[in-house]
Amino acid sequence: LQVAINKIERVPVPENIDSESTEKYYLALSEICRYFIKEKFYIKATEMTSNELAKHFISIGFDKTLIDSWMTISLKADMAKYAKQIPQINEYHEDKVNYINLIKSFNKISARTSGNS
Repeated sequence: LQVAINKIERVPVPENIDSESTEKYYLALSEICRYFIKEKFYIKATEMTSNELAKHFISIGFDKTLIDSWMTISLKADMAKYAKQIPQINEYHEDKVNYINLIKSFNKISARTSGNS
């Protein structure tokens, strides 16, 4: 958990904000989160689309609020990566915090499920 959080915290907000730097920023955040999910839940999160992951989360009974949070942040990352949308400057910092909170939520689920086995 702490390794993933530290990695997210170390991703620098782009100095020169343009579509390329925005894409790289959101790609980095997304990759860290997906790798964390892959390691915690033993699913191919790094090879799945955001929608495929959401469907998988539904199938294994994740909380709807968590799935909605996943879809919201994934959509924003996808829009930055593929549609070249550039968020407002304050959103870069907010989204970093959102990714950290999402990872913490996934970690809580992992702790509950491993504690029951």
